[in-house]
Amino acid sequence: MGATRPPSVQVVDTLGAGDALHGAYAWALAAVEEDPLAVAAAIASASCEVRGTRAWLADAPAVAARAGGPGGVTTAIRRGAPPGP
Repeated sequence: MGATRPPSVQVVDTLGAGDALHGAYAWALAAVEEDPLAVAAAIASASCEVRGTRAWLADAPAVAARAGGPGGVTTAIRRGAPPGP
């Protein structure tokens, strides 16, 4: 089992954070070459910075970058496909 420390963020609303974590983890398992749990934690943490469950999706690459997600995450989100060769 792995563990990761989620990034610190200015929390506005935690509604949907668990859903964001689970969805981001499933996506990261398939699409990201870096630590999928760290990627999911960064994205779920960033989802707590805005009010509502979907507002952060409007600019997902910026949200991942602001959350301190690994570099390949924003590229993969933007492309909607796995990073890599």
